[in-house]
Amino acid sequence: MKESGEYGAYLRALEEIREEHRIGRENYLNRQLSQEFYLLHEILGTYRKERGLRVSEIDRDVCSEKTYRALERGKRNANKGTYELLAAYMGIPFYIISSEIVTEKYSDLQLVAEIRRAGQQENASERLRLLSELEESLGENVNIPQNRQYIDSVRDLEMMFAGSISPLEYKERVEEALRLTIPKWKPGYGIHFYTRREIILVYYEAIAFRRLKQYQTAIGLLENMWAQLEASDIDKIYRMHEVLLILSLWKNLLTEIGQYDEAMRMAVDGIKLCFLSGRGDMLDTFVLERGWSLEHKYPEMTIREKREKCFPDVWNALCITRLFHQPETEKRLEQYCKEHFYANMD
Repeated sequence: MKESGEYGAYLRALEEIREEHRIGRENYLNRQLSQEFYLLHEILGTYRKERGLRVSEIDRDVCSEKTYRALERGKRNANKGTYELLAAYMGIPFYIISSEIVTEKYSDLQLVAEIRRAGQQENASERLRLLSELEESLGENVNIPQNRQYIDSVRDLEMMFAGSISPLEYKERVEEALRLTIPKWKPGYGIHFYTRREIILVYYEAIAFRRLKQYQTAIGLLENMWAQLEASDIDKIYRMHEVLLILSLWKNLLTEIGQYDEAMRMAVDGIKLCFLSGRGDMLDTFVLERGWSLEHKYPEMTIREKREKCFPDVWNALCITRLFHQPETEKRLEQYCKEHFYANMD
């Protein structure tokens, strides 16, 4: 197949995926959420129980027992003052879903967005440079637990990928980072309303176990996180970044232990969610899974059969990496195509 540098080829690949999986054109990018009020009862309940507090033990100067019971049951909303008092009393981060760091400077939030973008583009050196810039910009606020957690977790992940620390060392560092905000955290930890950063850290912990080839432990972590998301009152569409991260790693683990049917089912779910949420930058890993699983599920297939069944998915995944500027993944997929497909073309 002749390679094309035109965006039209890539966009046609996306259309093929959309048609194959019968995905509609609706999306939820413009849906908004008032997180403090919508989630207040769920957050209050989990944090109160985590701290071993009875409702009757809550300080009356913070909130009356009658009002609190109504809030936790979702029977009423709190005004901003009551919410801030309760959040301070129970140690609930005010930014619990939307923000990665605690800061008063918009420029710091811009840096976080640039760090995320560098990660999506697999540019490790730029990501580390921006991280150092953020660390300096935060000044005294750098040691706020949530900020330290964010900076350490991003830097440690890049160190593991670069081979500077072992997967076992990395696992220990991830757990230390989690305990900055969840002091008693360990694998199998009970109910907790996880922030975005905490969910991502548990995801990183699962990556470490994968590298240690402790697949069932890694899957157990993801199952626990998924159960938390399923039990939450908030629709998963609002936490789509975390949902797609969990699904992508989970289907990779299932593929590695030979559970191809389940991996392909998760891949199809991931494809649909990518389109629904507009996360095209995460689409390639799910599209690739179908081709990858077919090839490994049926090792008896001839070269021609593999080309016919698997190549379209691998090619589409390659197109997507080019469309969303993921050079490292693109390079790996190109090499895979050359080894498995191009050399055997008629």
